[in-house]
Amino acid sequence: IKIGDRLPGRLRAAAYSNRGNAYFRMQKFKRAIVDYNQAILIQPRFATVYFNRAVAYEKLAAFSRAIEDYTKVISLKPYLSGAYQNRGNVYSRMRRFHLAIVDYTKEIDLNDRRPNLYLNRGNAYRLIGERKRAIADYDKAIKLRPRLADAYYNRGIANWELKNYLSAIEDYSRTIKLKPDHASAYNNRGLVHAAEGDYVDAIADHKKALKLDPRNANAYNNLGVIAIRQGRLADSIKQFTKAIALDKHYSGALRNRGIAHMRQGALKQAQIDLDKAIASDPDSAAAYFNRGQLHERQGNTEKAVADYRAALRIDKSLRPALRALKRLGKTP
Repeated sequence: IKIGDRLPGRLRAAAYSNRGNAYFRMQKFKRAIVDYNQAILIQPRFATVYFNRAVAYEKLAAFSRAIEDYTKVISLKPYLSGAYQNRGNVYSRMRRFHLAIVDYTKEIDLNDRRPNLYLNRGNAYRLIGERKRAIADYDKAIKLRPRLADAYYNRGIANWELKNYLSAIEDYSRTIKLKPDHASAYNNRGLVHAAEGDYVDAIADHKKALKLDPRNANAYNNLGVIAIRQGRLADSIKQFTKAIALDKHYSGALRNRGIAHMRQGALKQAQIDLDKAIASDPDSAAAYFNRGQLHERQGNTEKAVADYRAALRIDKSLRPALRALKRLGKTP
């Protein structure tokens, strides 16, 4: 589509905007942005075009530019539905959850009947550790849309984190009723069953998760953890190995396989796994602690102390590491 230079300004801006929208629908986001740029150059207060360009930037993961455009939209049309919500979504993707909460709250003030606003704000609250506030928002989302499976699922996570195990199981079960193919709900419900010592139901849920999603590395890892608890070390190693085959940087599975090897007495293999776990996640206090245990078992006190101290630099409240240093007569 060729846009004539003789068109009046507003019509020419609208033409660029419309062609940009066409490119957007074709998922040609960069070409859409070029046209949106032209529309804005002609009509600098064209709020809808800033909005659409922001969405295009989101699609390209150009989050800072998307934020700039949503902010411009808000300055031009403070009551435009969706601008605060979308900016909040971008802040969430940038893990700037406090700012996301501010935007979701402003959008709710404009229209408090959209369940996804409460769902998204609830997720942001949960991710900053405000789990009770998160549950209150999930409750509101469910009240507005009783069949909103994602609200039950995320409320299940919050209840699990608060150790409200019965409520968590109820939430995951409701999620599964609404979405029978929700592999993560089965996997998470399995975690809750395991926390309650119900390994039969836990194993059944993790296996169901794998039937629905054969590439669910978390489910294999969780089966491995149960196998360790039941003393089935060889089977636990098989499960952890399957998880690692799906994600070679899966620090938790590498650490768990290292623990299983250590309990089997395969200390060299345990060392390899724990080294890889730390390389994959240098902020894993648990991995440093477990490697410290391995060094101590090998009689290398100096290296054990170094790892226990490294664990405490990451997590000052890690009591097993504090006890280990005290036992060795060392200070944190």
